[in-house]
Amino acid sequence: MTATVIFDLDGTLVNTEALYLKSNVKAAAVLGLHRTEADFRPLVGSAGPSEAKIIADLVGADHAAWFQQFSTQDVLDQIRSGADFVLPGADKTLQTLDQMGYRLALATSSAKHYVDVVLAATGWVKRFDPILTGSDVTAHKPDPEIYHVMKTKLPETPAIVIEDTHVGVAAAEGAGLPVVMIPGIGQAPDHKATAILAAITDLPDWLQSHPAFA
Repeated sequence: MTATVIFDLDGTLVNTEALYLKSNVKAAAVLGLHRTEADFRPLVGSAGPSEAKIIADLVGADHAAWFQQFSTQDVLDQIRSGADFVLPGADKTLQTLDQMGYRLALATSSAKHYVDVVLAATGWVKRFDPILTGSDVTAHKPDPEIYHVMKTKLPETPAIVIEDTHVGVAAAEGAGLPVVMIPGIGQAPDHKATAILAAITDLPDWLQSHPAFA
């Protein structure tokens, strides 16, 4: 049976989180606030209410909506302008897994319009099936909803999740899915994960060495 590898997007396949940190600093400066990338690192992997609280604490609740809109638009502008943002080895790994016969899926808390731009820029529009975004669910990671929905869209075959953050690991675990963590920006290894890899390029060999997913 063909196993499905379900990928997170930001921080796992693309370095958009680094772009976001730069945009966050820029947005704060427009508001007349001096903030550093380190100040905004707690936003990495956050979404929904937790993200909103962090932003409100850093730039003020009155500016939170504008801050999010400005930051996202600035990141999308960078991507459309040709920013180099694919993580090293990500494209080759996806190609390798496809050639090995794995089904590739995508589950991200990011909104659909944002994901569409990222996939168009990377050439991955047809790489994943199914694709679930934050626009398809009501709760964001670490809530497991997106992975519960993903399970309903997959055949009765093994599936494993690839994540870069603690909230992603928690979401996959909450849906009863095994998860490989490849720690991203500011993320310590989460030993609740099924496995922790140093780089995405290690993934094909790891999968092949584990009979449940080979």
